[in-house]
Amino acid sequence: MHLLVEFKVLKKVFTKINNFIINTKSIMQEGVIKMLKNGFGFIKTENGDIFFHANNLVEGVEYDDLEEGMSMTFELGEGRDGKEQAVNISVAEEQTAA
Repeated sequence: MHLLVEFKVLKKVFTKINNFIINTKSIMQEGVIKMLKNGFGFIKTENGDIFFHANNLVEGVEYDDLEEGMSMTFELGEGRDGKEQAVNISVAEEQTAA
């Protein structure tokens, strides 16, 4: 009986940790386009460079309109290769207002 209670407690703790990790990744982040090439690029952030593909731009944002140095917002997601990449990418508010 004691072991069953401990298992249920641990299951709740791990579920909360997992949900926190998932929710943390969905927080919008900001960065600046470092490089563009053939439909993909890299966004420079405080934590390093993040890969992105043109398919992950939000509706209304065209890859051909992007320029190096532009501020972008994005979420972290997982690419086909299992590596982290930027998804739901849009031009930062400060630039759309200009």
